[in-house]
Amino acid sequence: MKKRSGISLMLLFLGATLFSGCKETQPTEPEVKPATASPAQAFLETLAPVFGKTAKDIKPLAFSGVWIDGELNGYVLRNDALASTENIWDKIEQTFEGWVEKIQADGVGESYVEYLNDTLICSVSTKLNYDMDEVMNLVYLGEENAAKKQEATEKLDKIYDESTRTIEVHCGEFTENQPSPLEFNFDLFGEEPFWDASLRVDSFTYTLPNNETHAFETDNTYIGYWGTSGKNLIFSGEKYDLGVIEGELTKEACLDTTVGETHPYEARISFGDGTFEGCADKADDFLVPGRQGKLENLLKKINYKDYTGKLNPKTASYGGIQAEGNLVEVFLTQPGSEQTEYLVLGKTDKGRETYWQGTTPVDDATCEKYVNVPRLMDFGIFSSCPRG
Repeated sequence: MKKRSGISLMLLFLGATLFSGCKETQPTEPEVKPATASPAQAFLETLAPVFGKTAKDIKPLAFSGVWIDGELNGYVLRNDALASTENIWDKIEQTFEGWVEKIQADGVGESYVEYLNDTLICSVSTKLNYDMDEVMNLVYLGEENAAKKQEATEKLDKIYDESTRTIEVHCGEFTENQPSPLEFNFDLFGEEPFWDASLRVDSFTYTLPNNETHAFETDNTYIGYWGTSGKNLIFSGEKYDLGVIEGELTKEACLDTTVGETHPYEARISFGDGTFEGCADKADDFLVPGRQGKLENLLKKINYKDYTGKLNPKTASYGGIQAEGNLVEVFLTQPGSEQTEYLVLGKTDKGRETYWQGTTPVDDATCEKYVNVPRLMDFGIFSSCPRG
């Protein structure tokens, strides 16, 4: 047998040493990062425990509706076994505090509401799970006998108390190409129809001259479509006497030649036989009709610290918002009480100015004090002030 050289033996020894120190290498699993929940999904995850569910109960489901052009990415949360005696309305009210309520429909044992806030839209539908035929027979019982009517009422109460309730919360997400209607909140300027005109989500208010009286008359129409064309916002509606109304807003500096003021948006409106051009300012997206919630939160949101009314801000509710230029009017209520108030504010370089806190009508002294505030005498409850 041939003897190995010293170098050959050293290499064999080194190789054996290296291999003896090696272990079988297992492939490492790539780190899987949890997927970031979409805004709609994240909102429903916080809501799930309120209605006795968990995040696992949330399912993907596209959102469509009267406010939507096409479909939105969406998710749904549903519970079919809530006790009918459980007060879910307080929970719903707390959940959507500060949102804009735009659609509400009720039936026998059923309800449907749509809410908007920022880039989300959510529908909340509820219904009692009972035999509809039995209930309708009791509801529309044509019995004149008082005892039998009372018996039917008691049967209905029992059905309502013993039935379970279904609640479904369905949320969708607006996108840059499918903008929220809340983005369509503008004050318009220029010659008619832009004189004293505004776009408030689903309502377009404009002025036109009356050919007989030669005075300007204010009118409005419902807007039912919101979208984009390139970088421009577009909207449309229909008026029985004008036909289709179409509008477009472009973010370009615009000079209102009627008063020589510059605004950040150009506006173009088409209806009847004409197309009209004017200017526009973006209005406050928070102060839109349909938004409602706790007074305390409203005061914080608009940075108003001078409320001295009779209602308790922690428990009082706000709604009935009207906003026009620098003016805003809010209707306030106190739950469990018949007390109500109106809050009318202006916005100046120094902050919010109070024009009225209290019930209606506005007293003559206040009317006289603020008679020279631009547009105030034609706004909200101040429109009842006497004219000199």
